[in-house]
Amino acid sequence: MESLRGQLLISGGDLYDPNFRHTVVLIGEHTEAGALGVVLNRPLPVSVAEAVTPLAELVPEGDALFQGGPVNPDQPVLLADFFDPEDASLRVFASIGFLIGDVPREAGRGLRRARVYSGYAGWDGGQLEAELDQDAWIVEPARVEDVFTDDPGTLWSRVGGVVAHPDNAYRLLREQENLVLVFPEGTKGTAKVFADRYQLRRFGRGGFVEIAMRAGVPIVPIAVMGSEEAMPTLFRLNPLAKALGLPYAPVT
Repeated sequence: MESLRGQLLISGGDLYDPNFRHTVVLIGEHTEAGALGVVLNRPLPVSVAEAVTPLAELVPEGDALFQGGPVNPDQPVLLADFFDPEDASLRVFASIGFLIGDVPREAGRGLRRARVYSGYAGWDGGQLEAELDQDAWIVEPARVEDVFTDDPGTLWSRVGGVVAHPDNAYRLLREQENLVLVFPEGTKGTAKVFADRYQLRRFGRGGFVEIAMRAGVPIVPIAVMGSEEAMPTLFRLNPLAKALGLPYAPVT
């Protein structure tokens, strides 16, 4: 098993657990016994000084307390950037690590910066691996600037959990020079019944062409064979889809 310590878990679009919807989690430890980490992008409407007064001297004045996860929410967790990484109780990556237990006041002299979390995220042995097999998470290496971002509200989209919007597509192509995969048929393509397999549905309004032209990047056509036989849709339950607010409800 390859440890994910020091990696970011970016929640996928199919992860609807409210504890982790649109979250970015820094994994601090990962072994066969389980994993733990903290959610990086959920600041709470309360300051560290108000909620955890003894730790207020370790963070900038007025710094918010962050919701670290659903496990032990009454327990403060301190994540820091150390001048000497050996001072960390649990080193995560580079100079980033956790201070565990009672934190003395003089500990602040060894920190470049710190952030305080309420609780943490935890997984039993094999649980995280099962979620990864279900594509619940995207895994990316963590960076110091991700951990201590000044704009946690946009962290999920900036590190890879991107909402399908033209502005995000343009930024990924033009500014970050990433590849963007587009399915121009949209849900009309994935909703096709088996009898209509490999029959192209009308594309949308050509928004992806406009984005490519604005970004100055080529469009590379790709054909995928076999996918429509792998998960054939026999028919659709349109009333059920409407009741649930879904684009369609397939019966396979």
